[in-house]
Amino acid sequence: MNVTKKRLTQIIKEELEEAYVASLAAKPSGEAKMAKSQLLRTAEYSTKLINMLEDDSDLEPWVQSKITLASDYLSKVYHHLHGEEVLDQE
Repeated sequence: MNVTKKRLTQIIKEELEEAYVASLAAKPSGEAKMAKSQLLRTAEYSTKLINMLEDDSDLEPWVQSKITLASDYLSKVYHHLHGEEVLDQE
């Protein structure tokens, strides 16, 4: 499934808005509140970067490496927390 740059930007914007509204309603405390703030900032930067990059842009190796690491780290956290959620439901 191919997702256009415009659609991806729209999806991220919608997710940011939903996360922001949910964060206002939930009023989390401690580490979760800080993590949510950092994730929202990360999503905002992601959206800005998506808009800055053209499909044929050349990136310096260190830039591509940082994007890969960020993606990998977030993926691992997601799968860890999702796994705990699934276990809690069973």
